[in-house]
Amino acid sequence: MKHLTGSSFARVIIGIVLLFLLMFPFSMIGVSFPQYLLLNIPISSKYIVAGILFLIYVILSIVDFVHAKRKQMDLLRKEWIYLIDIVVVDLLLVYLSSIGFVSILVAMIFIACDFLLLIFRYLLLLKGKTMQDLGSALICRIGLFVGILLTLFYNLPFELWEIRVDLFFLYFATIMVVFQTWEGYRNYQRT
Repeated sequence: MKHLTGSSFARVIIGIVLLFLLMFPFSMIGVSFPQYLLLNIPISSKYIVAGILFLIYVILSIVDFVHAKRKQMDLLRKEWIYLIDIVVVDLLLVYLSSIGFVSILVAMIFIACDFLLLIFRYLLLLKGKTMQDLGSALICRIGLFVGILLTLFYNLPFELWEIRVDLFFLYFATIMVVFQTWEGYRNYQRT
């Protein structure tokens, strides 16, 4: 953990707290989260708190991205940040798909593509090279983060008009992660 910046370490902690909040069976120990009714939409405070934590996670992710772009991080820190994102976001997608908020296909595609991208990255590292910044990676992560945020916040305000904007962003990010994996494979082949 000594290779992480303050914002990266905060992301690790927030990611652990977020996943614990969502995955721990609080009802088994007698703890329940209050639910509210907003225009006939039942809203659990558990997901609102998770959405706020994920929003903080996204803001810290942007801070890390800016540090990485300004070359204020060494290679090991960049790899740690990439690994943190993969673990937290993929586990979050698995959880959201297990409760029916997101299609299981989206989670499976993200896990498979992230796994392949990790393989390409580390094979390049073994050769002493790094993967070039993939243009589709930023677009993919933005779409994914917006989709997850909207999902955790019950797709509000779009749910009032019955428009699934959260799914649009998640499906768009899924298409982009497949393209990103292809781009990573081509990058690996060129070196």
